[in-house]
Amino acid sequence: MAFHVFQCTGCEATLFPERYLCPRCGGGHWRQVEASAGIVEQLTRLVDRTPGSEPVLLATIRTEPEAFVIAQLEAAMTPGQRVRLQVVGEGKVVASRA
Repeated sequence: MAFHVFQCTGCEATLFPERYLCPRCGGGHWRQVEASAGIVEQLTRLVDRTPGSEPVLLATIRTEPEAFVIAQLEAAMTPGQRVRLQVVGEGKVVASRA
């Protein structure tokens, strides 16, 4: 499923997730904009010490149009790498190599 961010109809500020009010102009009306690509900005690795558990790789992604989202990585990546974004399951945002 495609990933979407939210763009203020008043000033075009782009955010994720949607807010009640725009922090830039105070507007309260949003339109969904597809954001299927982005750039890895920061990385983190979550380790669950439960036997048999695999580490989870997360990244802050700067989307196009510019918003920031936390996504689970399908594979190890480096900052600056381009990714594709999609929503899987019940709303999990996943990034894969572009």
